[in-house]
Amino acid sequence: MTRALKIAVPLALASLALPVGWYAASPHYTVAAMQQAALSANSQSLEAYVDFPALRQSMKSELKARLQAETRRCNSPLAAFGASLAIAFVDPIVESAVSPDMLRLAFAGAAEFAPQPELQALALIASPALEIERQGLNRFTASLQSAGPGTPQAIFHRHGLGWKLAEIHLPAEFYQPSSS
Repeated sequence: MTRALKIAVPLALASLALPVGWYAASPHYTVAAMQQAALSANSQSLEAYVDFPALRQSMKSELKARLQAETRRCNSPLAAFGASLAIAFVDPIVESAVSPDMLRLAFAGAAEFAPQPELQALALIASPALEIERQGLNRFTASLQSAGPGTPQAIFHRHGLGWKLAEIHLPAEFYQPSSS
């Protein structure tokens, strides 16, 4: 019996350690692998870490909601018409902009695209100073460390035992016209 116990206890501990290790390390591994793929301009590898249909849908919904809110706030009928017209262009713009090659350019060229906040938001994955926050077993967020509440967030959803980027949340400041 003691021989069986000597084998069973380490096996039981190992069977508990593997899921706990996966739970703790898999988001960090995914983000690191995604950073490597983006910085090495490997769009095929990068594509494996992005759920493009979910990401497109998330961005369309967010942009349309922001534009609709802007339409409601407009005092001028002409400005309201312009914001309404902009909503019609959201779908084709997001469809063409959210692609493996555009994502690779945004991640790899974060410094070059610094003036464009939308590209900075996509490029946050390339930052070495990311804070990963778990939101249960099926979701985690990645955002810049100590950047405050106005920081873009990349949201990953679990796919099998791996993770895919499914949403990018941009704070309200990203939608405000620049003062320049």
